[in-house]
Amino acid sequence: MTQSNATTSTLLAHPDATLSQKDLVDLHQRLLDKREELLAQADLLEKEITRKEDCSLADEVEASFYRAEANRAEVQLTQNHGLMNEISRAFLRLESGQYGVSIETGDPIPLARLRLLPWTEYCTEDLE
Repeated sequence: MTQSNATTSTLLAHPDATLSQKDLVDLHQRLLDKREELLAQADLLEKEITRKEDCSLADEVEASFYRAEANRAEVQLTQNHGLMNEISRAFLRLESGQYGVSIETGDPIPLARLRLLPWTEYCTEDLE
C-alpha cells in the first residue's frame, strides 16, 4: 500500500491515542495537502536555484541578490526535504497503527497539536 492509496479503513491510530476515525481522515488529508504544497514549492525553489541571469545585464548588486536568493532557496529546499521525510513517517505510522502517540514517551499527542502539525512525532512536553 502506498501513502496515496490509503483508505479510511487503513488509517490506524495507536490504541492509546484518543483519535476518532473522523479525526484520522482529517489528519490524513492535512498530510496529503502539506505534501502537495511542498512538492509545488520544490518546483519553484529548484527553478530559483538554477535560474540563470544574463551576466551582461546584471550589475554587481543584482548578481549578489540573485546569489542570495539562490542560497535562500537551497536552504528552504533542504528544510522542505526534511519535512517531507517527517510526513512520510507519519503516513507509515497511520498505516501501522502507531499514529497519535509520542515516539519518545508513548503518551497521546493532543488532537490540537496534531491538527497544527499532523506529522509530529512528539508531545510538546517531550521537546522541553
